[in-house]
Amino acid sequence: MRCRELDTKFHQIWRSPKRAWGPFTVQDADPNLTVTCEPGTPVAGYSPPQYAFSFDFGPGITAVTCTATDSNGPVTVTFDVQVFDETAPVISLIGDSPLRLDASLSPYVDPGFTAIDNADGDITAGVVVDSSGVDLTKGGTYTVTYTAIDSSGNSSQATRTVIVDYKFGMTGIIPTKTSVNAGSANPLYWAWLGLDGNPVDTSGDRQHLSIRNCATGQVILDLAGDPGASGFRFKDDFYWQFNWDSSAPAGQRYCAAVSNERTGQVQFSPPIELR
Repeated sequence: MRCRELDTKFHQIWRSPKRAWGPFTVQDADPNLTVTCEPGTPVAGYSPPQYAFSFDFGPGITAVTCTATDSNGPVTVTFDVQVFDETAPVISLIGDSPLRLDASLSPYVDPGFTAIDNADGDITAGVVVDSSGVDLTKGGTYTVTYTAIDSSGNSSQATRTVIVDYKFGMTGIIPTKTSVNAGSANPLYWAWLGLDGNPVDTSGDRQHLSIRNCATGQVILDLAGDPGASGFRFKDDFYWQFNWDSSAPAGQRYCAAVSNERTGQVQFSPPIELR
């Protein structure tokens, strides 16, 4: 707070932030002099003819009346103290930031917060929370914004980072055939599933496919691709397709694996026998 005195006839010095006025000097030949100020509390350590008073002023204008009384009666003087509240509220978050949550179909529920103002006290109920950008059905990093404004118009903001960890459901790699002639086309299909169990659009997620000899672990194919690259195709039904030409020695069984490079998840095929 910043304080200002107005129109006082006492000789005085305003001492902020102690909210004290004085010391001021009262000149009077009468030794039985008393001095009071309302509102105000005497500040110890001063001897007549000096006096000082203090008071915890709130925002706005407060009239102070000081009275000096001797054997002939009282003399008063009145002045205004104007306090300007220039301190913004303090917002404190409850819970973590960043806050990690698993994907869900439920709406976002904030862990909570408090907002305390030096003049207005607890103004938590008036804080505006904007969590509209948080989508728990999609993995990603989001921001929740909190805005507090006190009665003097001072405002402050706080933010919380929300990280949604979304792991897709998986269909597994579905080969067109699990027994096929070596060198024959054998399209492989897979999809990544949303929270509702249906395929979702993962066309922007790079896929990493490998095919190994199931028995020996020997890698015969290891590649990554986007739709249209290296034989990958993303179809209108949100399934991926890779056209494997079954180029591998016959009489063996082969296992395919594909990972989503965004989530790191891996799904597998059943063994595919080449005749």
